[in-house]
Amino acid sequence: MRRAESIGRSLRRFFCETLPESGEVEIGDQEAHHLLHVLRMKVGDKLELFDGRDCSAVGVVEELLKRSVRVRIESKSQVSVELPFRLVIAAAVPKGDRQQFMVEKLVELGCTELWPVTYQRSSVKIEKKTVMKWRRYVLEASKQCGRNRLMEIREPISSREVFAADVFAGDRWLADPYSSQPLELSGGPSDSLIAVGPEGGLTEDELGTAQESEWRTGHLGPRILRLETAAMAVAARASLLAN
Repeated sequence: MRRAESIGRSLRRFFCETLPESGEVEIGDQEAHHLLHVLRMKVGDKLELFDGRDCSAVGVVEELLKRSVRVRIESKSQVSVELPFRLVIAAAVPKGDRQQFMVEKLVELGCTELWPVTYQRSSVKIEKKTVMKWRRYVLEASKQCGRNRLMEIREPISSREVFAADVFAGDRWLADPYSSQPLELSGGPSDSLIAVGPEGGLTEDELGTAQESEWRTGHLGPRILRLETAAMAVAARASLLAN
């Protein structure tokens, strides 16, 4: 059952880490701020809550407090719109606002995990605040697109760690614009890890490590894509296998 069929498109969505079967729950922090001061919702308004683990609930605003909101749960259900396989993108970090754009679109496309990777030619440094910002982008995008499970943002990892032979049990693909073959995720949906390097390209050392670990390489067409475009392109190809 799709979320829109079970809940309805008109309800505002908010994240609540713990959803009881019934009774009241208190929403705090940034979610409460958005509800109170941005949307200015009132007592009696209906909303939708989700816990990031496939559960959602319809609730009614019971009480508006200074920094939190009490919501009475009317009904709870488990509604998943996830892909039937694990899809992991191991991407370099783009510059500026392109980071938010990439994260939001990967959430919409159903990616399971996003690994921020430091490649040898990466031009953007990955900091702790980068991961924290990305996790907030995930939450906002999930609210918009109807996902009840949050895409995981892994702690930063190096390209050498990514290309290790034992890093992932499923299919491993490297998007390489200079590969002699297209990146074709054939054989039906399966757990996939897809690496997308920086705009400066991969070094010979990185390509050699990936080859030694039996990664498959493939290009995405005759044009050179920006890294966030490449990440979205491979995610779209993989997610189409679920349809």
